[in-house]
Amino acid sequence: MSAILEQLIQRRKELHISQQEVARRMKTGQTTVARIETGARSPKLETVERFARALGCDIVLQRND
Repeated sequence: MSAILEQLIQRRKELHISQQEVARRMKTGQTTVARIETGARSPKLETVERFARALGCDIVLQRND
């Protein structure tokens, strides 16, 4: 899941969206977003999906063939 989070953090920075704004969109606190981004908290998949949606992104699973 860390690769997904790294991509989401990179995307947040590309969009110039603050952790506080992501938190507002996720309906959570900025501290929660910071803990997710620093690895201090291992988020549930549902939380990662909310993070992605806050950035206008989707999480897509692909098979490795």
